[in-house]
Amino acid sequence: MPIAINIEYDVNIIARYQEDLNMILSNWIVFFNPSIYVVMKNPREPGKWLKCQCLWNGSVTTDLKEEITSSDPNNYSA
Repeated sequence: MPIAINIEYDVNIIARYQEDLNMILSNWIVFFNPSIYVVMKNPREPGKWLKCQCLWNGSVTTDLKEEITSSDPNNYSA
C-alpha cells in the first residue's frame, strides 16, 4: 500500500536584471497550473518508474530594489 509523503521546498531565482527575472518567472509559472508531475526511477524496484505530483501554492515573493547604491550588487530575486 503506498504511503503519501509531503515534502516542502523553496525555489530561489536570482537575476542581474529585473527583465530577466520576469522572463524566468513567466516561463516557469505557466507549467505549474497548479501542479506538474516529475518522473523518477524507483529506488526500491530497479527498472520501474515513479510519477510524483508537485503542487505549487501559487505565491511568488519578489525582492525588487527601489534604490541601488554603487556598493550594492544589482541583483533581483524571487
